Amino acid sequence: MNNSINNYRFAKFDIEFLDATFHLQSIFPRPFLRAPLGVPSWDQIQKKIILGQILNKNSQISYSQAMDIFEKMICQEIGSRFCIGTSTGRDAIKLSLLAMGLKTGDRVILPDFCCLSVLTPVLELGLVPVFADVASDLQLDPKSVQRVMQEGDKVLIVPHLFGGLAPMGELIKMARDNGTMVIDDAAQAIGLKHSSGYAGSGGDCGILSFGLFKPVSAMGGGAFITDDEKIYKRAKTVIKNTPGKEFSTAAIVKIYLKMVWRRWSYALFLVHRWRQQRGESQEPIKIFKNQMVGKISKFDAMMVVSQLKNALQDKEGMKKSAFFFASRLKEIPYLASLMQKEAVGFPRWPVEFVDSKHAVYPDFFKFMLKHGIEVQAAYRPLHSYIKEMGVPLEGEYKKSLDLYNKVVCFPFDSKKNDAKILSCLEQFSAKVQADKR
Repeated sequence: MNNSINNYRFAKFDIEFLDATFHLQSIFPRPFLRAPLGVPSWDQIQKKIILGQILNKNSQISYSQAMDIFEKMICQEIGSRFCIGTSTGRDAIKLSLLAMGLKTGDRVILPDFCCLSVLTPVLELGLVPVFADVASDLQLDPKSVQRVMQEGDKVLIVPHLFGGLAPMGELIKMARDNGTMVIDDAAQAIGLKHSSGYAGSGGDCGILSFGLFKPVSAMGGGAFITDDEKIYKRAKTVIKNTPGKEFSTAAIVKIYLKMVWRRWSYALFLVHRWRQQRGESQEPIKIFKNQMVGKISKFDAMMVVSQLKNALQDKEGMKKSAFFFASRLKEIPYLASLMQKEAVGFPRWPVEFVDSKHAVYPDFFKFMLKHGIEVQAAYRPLHSYIKEMGVPLEGEYKKSLDLYNKVVCFPFDSKKNDAKILSCLEQFSAKVQADKR
């Protein structure tokens, strides 16, 4: 760890400083978290499925039967004609790109301020990423898309971030006018509705993701959905001979301890991550060409089936909890909530430091971690990875750069109003005001 980190008080810094060493130093000697991030809302039904998988008692239905139930439920609940279960949301994006018939060198537009998992399949298929900027609500900005879009661009990927909604109607029209296909990425917005229906159902194809930190959480898994029979048949051909993969008992136990028991296991996870980081190379990420797409496991499919209907129906209570949390955040002078009013059910709540003098800095993370509140940075702009690879950059990313060191995410549980988080934010606000004097 760079010892000069203490010199970054009230100044910008790169979020890469927030490694496991920093976190361990910040939480010590606290043995547990008061408000962990991303703990799945699994009830006794999901825990029974997990126990059955560990004890090898989930064999009452075959893999093909589980896939049939899973895919039919997705189609029925989300409102799409066709569905294919994939191993991850990232693989669902890759399957979409392959099913659309893209070839090496084709241009794909995507937001710069986004999860790396959206960029990875583009690079693995040898496609050219073109970055568009996001607006103040963190959603893809149609004006930026209009500026970067060129005739011949093949695909526009529209992720709905942090449980919010991108302006889908405007973006679809823009893409249609240019002859560009659309992937409606609802990995973070399952259950929300835009102008075309449920998020995920609005493009030429859509994707869902059921990994950790998602509105519907299994231990992995995703879904490719489409109404276009031609695209669906291509997708079936791509994934035809791929075997279904199952989790080992050790992997399930590890994920369960890491996420469900995150409150108590966080320090152990950080020690493990610290050991990993000591051996990691400082070289840029290398991404190799790869057209392989995995299928969802039977275990993950069962986990999703057991949760999906309730997740789609239980929105009013979530809205009330979200409204309360947002209204309290308005009282914190240095923070601006970036969650839209319709955004509910997503476990990470983004906020922006509105005073440039108080851009994200170590003192804030240290304070929150010391008080048992897990905080995460949002996203490193995707163009920075491309830049490190030495590949020419295309697109816009001014807003993403501005947000890079200003946006952080707090835990959000729609089933409770977390006074612990709000109390710590108020305490830190008082500390900021005192330091200004």
